[in-house]
Amino acid sequence: MVFLFLLNSCSNSNSTDLPDHIRKLDNLTVHTPDKKLYIIKFQHEQTFGNTDEDIIGSLNDITIDKAGRIFIADGKQLHIKVYEPDGRFLTRLGRQGEGPGEFLDISSIQATKNQLFVYDRNQQRAVVFSIDSLTYNYTINLAENRDQFDELSDAYLRNLNVRSNDTLLMTFSTSNFSDEMNNWDSIENTALFYNMDGKGRIISEKLLETKSSIHILIPYGARSVGTPVSFTGELLTSFSDDGDIYVNWSNDFLIKVYNNGGEYKHAFYYPHEKIPLTKETALNVGVPERTIENMSSMDLSETWPALNSMLIDDENRLWISTIVDDFDVYQWWVLDAEDGSLLTQFTWPREKQIEVIKNDKIYIRKTDEDTGLQQIVRYSIEMN
Repeated sequence: MVFLFLLNSCSNSNSTDLPDHIRKLDNLTVHTPDKKLYIIKFQHEQTFGNTDEDIIGSLNDITIDKAGRIFIADGKQLHIKVYEPDGRFLTRLGRQGEGPGEFLDISSIQATKNQLFVYDRNQQRAVVFSIDSLTYNYTINLAENRDQFDELSDAYLRNLNVRSNDTLLMTFSTSNFSDEMNNWDSIENTALFYNMDGKGRIISEKLLETKSSIHILIPYGARSVGTPVSFTGELLTSFSDDGDIYVNWSNDFLIKVYNNGGEYKHAFYYPHEKIPLTKETALNVGVPERTIENMSSMDLSETWPALNSMLIDDENRLWISTIVDDFDVYQWWVLDAEDGSLLTQFTWPREKQIEVIKNDKIYIRKTDEDTGLQQIVRYSIEMN
């Protein structure tokens, strides 16, 4: 089956219309979507997972290697499933445990030119496998020298990105939580970026600091827990092969670009009409009723965030999903990551979450409504 999507839109804006925090940015480009867009087509190619041999317990993350093989992190069974490009199940890597080649958690996985990095946030380490032999290589203990950095005294490890020069970029997280906060208050979390060497030691001063998420302090019985909710905004990041860092706070369609040393380069912005945040729209996307009933007790924006997700492919194109008034779909924008110019747009069902774009193919997560079992489905991409 072929899916064909084309959506034209145009908006007009000038610098006086922009919010102050955007208008004051240096090297800012304000884009207006062009009516003359590429046409994008998707052709179903292959499905991975959930044969009798390889049922996926909980799909945490996926990555694709240079040969087109697919690695699926199963967070429930705590191993990595490996598939050939034609869909055949090949093998499993790792297992639950604390020894070599074992994990207590799989937060993310990333394939480089010849290695697979499995990030175990629970044990604060990366377990590395050879992509060529599909065997365990070594383990990297992460940020063991963090006590040398005052700002990291109360921080915890959040996200790991493996750079093309064999260094590591670690995002740490801190919080402004205090015992004086009350139920339904907002907890603001902050992301701190540091470079690490291939042995996991921090080798830079802080590269970047930015707001990362807002959690709501929700009561659960005798205690209260800081909980993420879908309408408070979050930090979105992507990393190009040449080391640039793309940063977005999802409340605005504003992308800031930093080099691999954390120096600000430029930004681009698209005016985007955001959807009003109401109890009705929150119910539409499955926000728990108890949370909805207490929205008036929270310090909230009047609108939903502008963006839902941001990915970058191997051709240096940004794929950005925006929230629109049809809560069954996202509107996706494909941009040139160099200058932010628009290449094309399309709508895509929310239930089919796009996970990876590589080699002119997209890989989406599909969940069976009846069984809850998950699969990865691959589509080819053609843009004319």
